[in-house]
Amino acid sequence: MKIIKSIIIWSIIAVILQSAVFFTADKYYKNSLMNTKTTEVKIEDKSTNTKNIDINIPSSATKVESSFDGEYLSYYENNILNVINTSNGKKEIVPAEKNNRQIYSKWLPDINIIILCEKSIENPTEVSIYTYNAENNSKKSPTDSANVNIKFHLSSSKDKISDIEFSTAMNTFYIKTLKTN
Repeated sequence: MKIIKSIIIWSIIAVILQSAVFFTADKYYKNSLMNTKTTEVKIEDKSTNTKNIDINIPSSATKVESSFDGEYLSYYENNILNVINTSNGKKEIVPAEKNNRQIYSKWLPDINIIILCEKSIENPTEVSIYTYNAENNSKKSPTDSANVNIKFHLSSSKDKISDIEFSTAMNTFYIKTLKTN
């Protein structure tokens, strides 16, 4: 019982000392350390001039999509991916790699990059993954940890890719496929 009393007494003394130190710091040092003034300045951006640009998308276009901020539009025409910059109307064609055909594309969230899937014509179960950066018109093949281009194989040539998600935190692709049956 004597040990419990001494623990309680020392705990109360510690709390009183800590409170006194914090009270002193709050009263005396707060005025000298926090002697700052803040002002709010609003800067209006007058450099952004909106232009009215007419963008004509052909009636035969399929899978028309927009980037996350609406700066780019993409669509397929004759199984070829077209990307249009909505601020200047410039059109870029994203060709498939040799002996491949494009089968799926999706805009990544928060950046102007498209994930592309291309199926090999020679081996219809082999699918290659590419990324297309719309800002600098570059197409790259992401690599795994061994610096090998990412490819995967479908169980059947009739299987289809229905969705792709990309984890930016883990740098991982999640690909959803639909089976033929």
